[in-house]
Amino acid sequence: MNRRIVFKRVFFASASATIYLTLGVDNFARASAKPMRADEILALIDAQTERWIESPYTTSDGDLTAGLQLLQTAKDAGVLTVRHINAAARVLIAHWRLDEARALVKDLPQWKGVRLPNILTPQDQWPTSGFRLWNINKVGDARLSVLQADLDSTIIVTTGMGCGFSRRALHEIQRRPAVASKISRHTRFISLPDSALDVSAIVEWEERNSPFKLEFIHRLSDWPMIERFATPVFYFFSRGELKQITTGWPEGGNMDELEAGLQNIGL
Repeated sequence: MNRRIVFKRVFFASASATIYLTLGVDNFARASAKPMRADEILALIDAQTERWIESPYTTSDGDLTAGLQLLQTAKDAGVLTVRHINAAARVLIAHWRLDEARALVKDLPQWKGVRLPNILTPQDQWPTSGFRLWNINKVGDARLSVLQADLDSTIIVTTGMGCGFSRRALHEIQRRPAVASKISRHTRFISLPDSALDVSAIVEWEERNSPFKLEFIHRLSDWPMIERFATPVFYFFSRGELKQITTGWPEGGNMDELEAGLQNIGL
């Protein structure tokens, strides 16, 4: 095959990917005048995968469903790769579609030993609004609830199980009994569901950071005060009003800001 034909195929495959991301898989299929070649399908699933990697938590349910249809098309065409599967699984986990994620990665070696939680709250009983949080117990049972507190004298801390800065912050807080006591009684530690949503890792985090408990966000859009999810970030609330944000935990610590935040909300 000469270079001109190769260039044309690459160009049109790239153009098809751009159109696909605009139309979605159903509309794209209807707009296509002929069946797609394997290289075109590969360009589409590559484009979809990049979108999933860049924004797993803001992908709409409709886009996810369309993307999964494309995933199957790529599998049928013989162009599906592990990278595509991992990206799709991550988005499924972000949307708490854990059974689908489990089925998708069951044959991948890197997922062996990862135990995703079991959803106990029936989907038709999932709350549709509010500060929704998933609580996962030691045996891996997950239940969805809404934070009922009015965020009075409350601290919300965004963290991650693998975040070294969060680990250092919690270690230093635990070395200050007076601060640790207030934090444990008035704080919710929240994290994003991701590919590390392994029951064993969650249990390990809670044992290492006892008495603190870790909860998981249902939808990032539930938390408008979190403009960009970073870790650790401390949000101090009094009577529902955000009084202070303390971001990060540098080498020298942020204990002064943390104590000031506690005072700002009457603790």
